[in-house]
Amino acid sequence: MKALKEKKEKEMGIHMTKEQAIEKMRNMNKNHTDNSDARRSASNIIMSAIPVHGKLFAIIPLEELHIDNSYQRPIQNHIKTLTREWEDVKCDPLKVNYREDGFFYVWDGQHRKEAACSRGLEYLLCDVTIGLTVEEEARLFGCQANGIKKPNPYDIFKAHVCEGEVIDTAIKKACDKYDIEVRKSSSPRCLSCLTISRNIFGRRHEEYFYWILDLLEKAAWYNSQNVIVMQLSILYMKLEKCTKMNMSLYKEKSLMR
Repeated sequence: MKALKEKKEKEMGIHMTKEQAIEKMRNMNKNHTDNSDARRSASNIIMSAIPVHGKLFAIIPLEELHIDNSYQRPIQNHIKTLTREWEDVKCDPLKVNYREDGFFYVWDGQHRKEAACSRGLEYLLCDVTIGLTVEEEARLFGCQANGIKKPNPYDIFKAHVCEGEVIDTAIKKACDKYDIEVRKSSSPRCLSCLTISRNIFGRRHEEYFYWILDLLEKAAWYNSQNVIVMQLSILYMKLEKCTKMNMSLYKEKSLMR
């Protein structure tokens, strides 16, 4: 089964040596006279590519990367966040395929490409395949997330604490004081309402957060399930109500001036 899979991947242009990739590109190009500049540029890119464990990595100008809208999704709203919070070190190589028409097509990473363009970048590192059909690109695009488990909110919380992010670090400090664990659970001494807790700390009402935990500690209510979530939810709703009332009063006073 493994040998059959490897054979199929080689036929598709995946897991080829650099020499095999160059040879396949030459065979694809020799019967075409169109897009000669693009073909010449693509050949130079592959000639300078770096092979790593059966993959081929190359730095490709963004202007030479194309998007096939026949299977790609429209640009999503998170492109704004991706552009604003761009970090080179977090950008994985784009996955691109060199087609029969002489162009590179991105089948995984169009949002990273668009964000990089918006940031004024000119090149990105790409994981290159040679000669996939449109159908093969679409199949790879459709199953690219298979076997990948994204970090859940509690995994992200742990990472934030490790890096010293202000709000989550403050929540961890408060929970440590009262021997509370941050995780998804209805068990006693577990805090699962991260969003509510972050909102309370984000509004600089951490003193109320401590007050709730201190009250529960003194009343020995921690043995009851969900009591932390329930009490913090009530606190958040009251703070939300007070904020809206204060905003209404502010608007009224503004109109009276």
